[in-house]
Amino acid sequence: MIDFTDTTASRKRRSTALRLCLLTFVILPGHAMAGTLLITEFMASNGETLIDEDGEASDWIEIHNPGSETVNLGGWHLTDNANDLTKWTFPPLNLEGGAYLIVFASGRDRAAAGAELHTNFRLSADGEYLGLIRPGGETVVHEYAPQYPPQLRDVSYGIEAEAGGTFSEGRYFTVPAPGAANSGGTQLVSKAVFSMNRGFYAEPFVLQLTTDTAAAEIRYTLDGSEPTADNGKVYSLPIAVDGSTTVRAAAFKEGWIASAVGTHTYIFLDNVIAQPERPEGFPRTWTW
Repeated sequence: MIDFTDTTASRKRRSTALRLCLLTFVILPGHAMAGTLLITEFMASNGETLIDEDGEASDWIEIHNPGSETVNLGGWHLTDNANDLTKWTFPPLNLEGGAYLIVFASGRDRAAAGAELHTNFRLSADGEYLGLIRPGGETVVHEYAPQYPPQLRDVSYGIEAEAGGTFSEGRYFTVPAPGAANSGGTQLVSKAVFSMNRGFYAEPFVLQLTTDTAAAEIRYTLDGSEPTADNGKVYSLPIAVDGSTTVRAAAFKEGWIASAVGTHTYIFLDNVIAQPERPEGFPRTWTW
């Protein structure tokens, strides 16, 4: 588990520093537009990583100018809808070469040069389209399409610079770096897939667990506890299910973020009917 424990004071300092950094990008309008821009990082489930001027942990998007020339952002667009490329428009401000700019995806729609920027849409942690569009609303400069993958609390997602000036996309960052270069990117292990759906059953069956991530290890439990890298049985053979059973499973790979835990309960009605009236260990009288 990643611990992002932080103090309120330090979060406020970090937020203030980023707003001051944002203001340094604002130059008088009219500077020539050149080069290209990237959405290098974003967070679609912000718990406490970055606090906006309203004291809210709004989701955020980081724009980076990897070139050497200043780019005038006036008329550029951000959108979460591939069918509406001009959904939110930047005000006239310049982003210098090598600089970063944070835009909060709060839905509050604030677009004034020299102030904190807020899009008129929020980001979905379940995954959706995200694109950066040139003025005119027709040229997509950078996008996550058809949609970015599911996101995790206080874990950012984006691209990481590599040697030679190239970028690796599809990276999760357990240590987010809003307003700075990303490093230490990793990937998310695909969830464990159950071959049988949860529900009621009358006949025994064999349960198979799989994951789309190559070389990942699946661990499962039958006692209701959460499977972790150190807890649970390593899945190697199909599981025989012949009575009411709760199976919890997750997939793991060294250096990657573990998948979410999947839980399926299989109920056999004969077991329910035959269960004792007062199972051992349960109270004789229930109170609420």
